[in-house]
Amino acid sequence: MGVWYAEEVMAGRVPACRFEVLACERFLRMRREALAGGPMVWSDAHVVDVCAFIEKLPHVKAFDGTIVLEPVQCWWLAAIFGLRERRTGLRWVRNVRLWIPRKNAKTTLSVGIVLFCTNYEGEPGAEAVISAGSEAQAGIPYGAIRATLDKDEDLADALGASHTRDEASFGQTGGVIKLAHSRAKNLDGLNPHVLLQEELHAQDQAVIGVLKTAQGARQAPLDLGISTAGRDINAAAHDDWKACVAVLEGRLKAPGSSWRCMRVTRKTRLEPSISPPSRS
Repeated sequence: MGVWYAEEVMAGRVPACRFEVLACERFLRMRREALAGGPMVWSDAHVVDVCAFIEKLPHVKAFDGTIVLEPVQCWWLAAIFGLRERRTGLRWVRNVRLWIPRKNAKTTLSVGIVLFCTNYEGEPGAEAVISAGSEAQAGIPYGAIRATLDKDEDLADALGASHTRDEASFGQTGGVIKLAHSRAKNLDGLNPHVLLQEELHAQDQAVIGVLKTAQGARQAPLDLGISTAGRDINAAAHDDWKACVAVLEGRLKAPGSSWRCMRVTRKTRLEPSISPPSRS
């Protein structure tokens, strides 16, 4: 579905802005390179795993039933998880930026990615950190994670999940999810496998720098920034956005990994499925 979506955009059958067209072109080119051989390979199985996991998660707001991914969201997930290191099989993509307007279910998607990476990527003692400009902002995706675990008792039991106001831990996998924000203390003690930067445009540059460098000890860290557009051209996120555009336009090579950078202009909605898939 993700590859189909990118091909439909390139064929002009799905309306898309210039940045999304460039992102689709880059994704398809990298996939062709992976299939042809080289330092990275393409894996359908890893894409199916994360998509199937997210589509088993329950809606916690507005809808009943489980999540059904839109084709564009399958493409995002394919771009993140489909490319693997040939030598190790680890995820190739380490830096991800999704610039998405309001009410496009970015929190719902980020919850699924954080839960999956924390518990199912084989990273020993995986630590996920949710970073935001304020405690209230960080609490939005974290609150959705807590609600998901409360609503999906089978998943919570399978993972040995428990959570407090500030932290969720998973006894079966050794994973943990923590909060960080501009006023948080002791950021130097964090060691994130997954860094979710919620609303990147509102982030503090010092916090971003500390958390980014803290990922150095991880095998295949993921720096995931999901954000709406900001209003401050002097903010760190504006420089980040300009770097994303430069990568898509071929003026800058992403350092050491692949970047998924795109701006989505349409409205998307996650609908509940008719019959929830089995967890087996």
